[in-house]
Amino acid sequence: ALRRPSPVVGVAFVDELRGVCAACATGELLLVAPDPDDDDDASMAPGAVLTRDMTPECVGRVAQGLRAMRWNPDGELLVLATWAGTLILMTKEFRVLAEAPVGGGGGDGVASLSWRGDGQFLASLVSARGAEPQLRVWERDDLAFHATGESLRPARISAGHPRGGEGEGEGGRERRESEKAKGASDDAASARVAASPPHAPPLAWQPRGALVAVACAPQRAREDESDTDSASASDAVDEEASRRRTRETLPPTEAEIVFYERNGLRRGSFALPA
Repeated sequence: ALRRPSPVVGVAFVDELRGVCAACATGELLLVAPDPDDDDDASMAPGAVLTRDMTPECVGRVAQGLRAMRWNPDGELLVLATWAGTLILMTKEFRVLAEAPVGGGGGDGVASLSWRGDGQFLASLVSARGAEPQLRVWERDDLAFHATGESLRPARISAGHPRGGEGEGEGGRERRESEKAKGASDDAASARVAASPPHAPPLAWQPRGALVAVACAPQRAREDESDTDSASASDAVDEEASRRRTRETLPPTEAEIVFYERNGLRRGSFALPA
């Protein structure tokens, strides 16, 4: 079903379909489920076991690639975050209902999605690399915009490498540039796969639905500061070297959980010891 190997950015068992739906970074939506036209009642009964005989079916493809997928708790809708900076709302039959611009298109930023427990609101956290993450809340019907979260600064999204590597730091950029130089001639989706994008930051609604929680880490002191008045190229090089040394000697930081109301207002936080 896949034209090339691709990381899975979302997976869910859907009761209504009696199967597993998976979303791939290269844009494919795959479904592994019993054939609905099968006359065998056992294969369609609740709790039926998926077998090797069930071939994955590509039920859709988003040309721009996918960053995240989340099914509504009732199993009737799913939402996709694309690399083009949009959200796509679909039915369980994979028919598009609505699209909405969410920002953070292109590049190798992060994206995370979470439905409220009753399925009436969706929270999205999307960011392009180097940009401030943006929390938004959407209504279930037609992805109508509901609210934007207050600024996360001075906190920053904790998005590391999916296999525990560098992430978005200098080492991560050097690694990605090296891999892109080796590979060369594939399309944009393949380049993103080879670059191993950072994992999505945790995002979850409170069980009673009043708050949404975002996982962050404090901004390291002096990490992003730079001297814009450097007199020469050599001064700029020295400044960059100094910034690297500063990053290497900074102590570990604490993770932080930040809470937001449905209307986007920030409502407290607590730190997790490093």
